[in-house]
Amino acid sequence: MTEKRNREELIAKRNLLFRRFLNNPKETGLALEIKVLDDQIAKITQRMVEEERKANPSETKSAQPKKDSTES
Repeated sequence: MTEKRNREELIAKRNLLFRRFLNNPKETGLALEIKVLDDQIAKITQRMVEEERKANPSETKSAQPKKDSTES
């Protein structure tokens, strides 16, 4: 399974749990499950961004601000 697909599935699960949590806010177990999913989604997103940067190194260099010649 690709990272993007895995991320999409995790987001769908998270959104479903969040809707259940909104209806039952006393179910703290749901909040813990949502947090675990959020952490997994964040890790996958970070890996995807890093892979994108590796694939397009010239774009990341041009996106960095240029130093002013007066700066030390």
